[in-house]
Amino acid sequence: MSLQQAVDELRAQGADIVVALVHTGLPYDRREGYRRLKQRTYEEVIHSTHINAMEIAHFVKGIDILLGGHLHRGYQQPWEDPVTHTICLQNYAYLGNLGWIEVELHRPTRSIAGYRTVADGNALILLQEEEFWPDSVVAAFVREQQAIYEKEFREVIGEAAVSLTRSSIGEAPLNNLIADVMRERVKADFAFTNFGGIRAEIRSGPVTREDVFKVLPFGNEIVSFQASGRLIKQILERKLRGSGRGLVISGARVVFNRNLPDGQRVVYVEIGGKPLEPDRIYRVATSDYLIEGNSGLSMLRDIPRSEVAFSGILMREALIEYFEQHSPVRAKVDGRWQHDPNAEPSPEWRKMFPPSPQM
Repeated sequence: MSLQQAVDELRAQGADIVVALVHTGLPYDRREGYRRLKQRTYEEVIHSTHINAMEIAHFVKGIDILLGGHLHRGYQQPWEDPVTHTICLQNYAYLGNLGWIEVELHRPTRSIAGYRTVADGNALILLQEEEFWPDSVVAAFVREQQAIYEKEFREVIGEAAVSLTRSSIGEAPLNNLIADVMRERVKADFAFTNFGGIRAEIRSGPVTREDVFKVLPFGNEIVSFQASGRLIKQILERKLRGSGRGLVISGARVVFNRNLPDGQRVVYVEIGGKPLEPDRIYRVATSDYLIEGNSGLSMLRDIPRSEVAFSGILMREALIEYFEQHSPVRAKVDGRWQHDPNAEPSPEWRKMFPPSPQM
């Protein structure tokens, strides 16, 4: 279900006010952000790799209040879209402040008639730790739960023979290891995941459950599906579009050139040591997060859910089991993800994979 469909459904059920909580933020310069927004179309926005809160407020109709985040940047004053009149608020991070406005509802039209800030003209109230005392019952419960989980989290589950570093722009030992574990666990030909889901690194030496949880904190499940070589090429191109950084991959070798136009940057792909074939069907592994069309991969929403195999295995649990069974673990960079600024596709490649109109 898209956000617009969810809003429409809530309105149909009789909602007076629709509030959207989104994990994306407003542009740092809101005036410049809106100027750029007006130059983009709806189609351009929904096919981009990242959608900000201002774009959601502008293109999704029927949201009254939008609460943004992700950027750890707050704004003292709300921003209101001039067209949809969606009111956008955004706090700083780590409970440093409380966002607070009061709205006036016009019930006959089920719309917001106005709003006001309540803290000296600002929508943000600064929170000072010394002004708040912990609730004794809640604090006792938290201590009890911490004791339970600390024992489990500190359990050593294996060893890293080398430091497993990550990268947000290309290959790295930890990136490769995670994708390899995903692919091997569901016996896929090719696996991919996003850089943003890998949140920490693992030092050489003993590895605990906590170490793995820090790397993969989101609880994403490994899924698999059947994909043509043509779709795999489209996925790779989408993640290299514009300033896109690409993907964490396994089972393949990808050569690309960022100097080429969007939709033509992938100049060669091998899967299983053989050239990618457009009409061949491959078994592909990814995460449940990406199969939903997130991170710009909207084409994955077109795959019927009945054709997606949900493994029931979390990515982090698969990684924990790998450490338990294969320690000491080694991983390295092996050239599977290559940027060549001089590479050009061969005539045969151009014939097999002409530029996609969606690129």
